[in-house]
Amino acid sequence: MANRSLMYRHPGIYNLIVKILHGNALDERYKIIAREIGINKKVMDVGCGTGNLAKFLNKKCSYSGIDLNENFVAYAKNNGFNVKVGDLTDEKNYSQCDVAVICDVLHHIIPDDKKIVEICKNKSKRTIICKLSLLTKF
Repeated sequence: MANRSLMYRHPGIYNLIVKILHGNALDERYKIIAREIGINKKVMDVGCGTGNLAKFLNKKCSYSGIDLNENFVAYAKNNGFNVKVGDLTDEKNYSQCDVAVICDVLHHIIPDDKKIVEICKNKSKRTIICKLSLLTKF
C-alpha cells in the first residue's frame, strides 16, 4: 500500500475528497441502496472502504464488510462497523448473506471483477452492483 496516494492512506481525507467530488449524490446513492436492501437482511459490503453504506442501512439489518485497505478497515471498526481486512478474490473471506453489495469497486479490481461478482452471486441471495459516474461541469 506504500505506493497508494495520500487519499487511500488516510480514511478521513478519502471521505472528504469523495464528498467534495460527489456532493449529495453519494448520500443519495446509499439511501437508494439501503431502500433496495430493505429490513432484517444480512448484508455483505464488498470493498467496503470506510463503511459508509452501514450508516444508511435499516437498524434491523446485519452489516459486515470486507476491504483490502487496512487503514480503511481500522477507521470503519473505530466507527463501530463489523468489517475485516481481506482479499476480495478469496471466497473464504465471504460468508453467506441475503444481499451482497459491490459499490464503486469493480474498476479497481480488473481483471478479477468477474470472479468477485461470481463469488457474490454464490454467497448471496441477491447481489447489488453500483457504479457512480463522476459528472463534470464545463
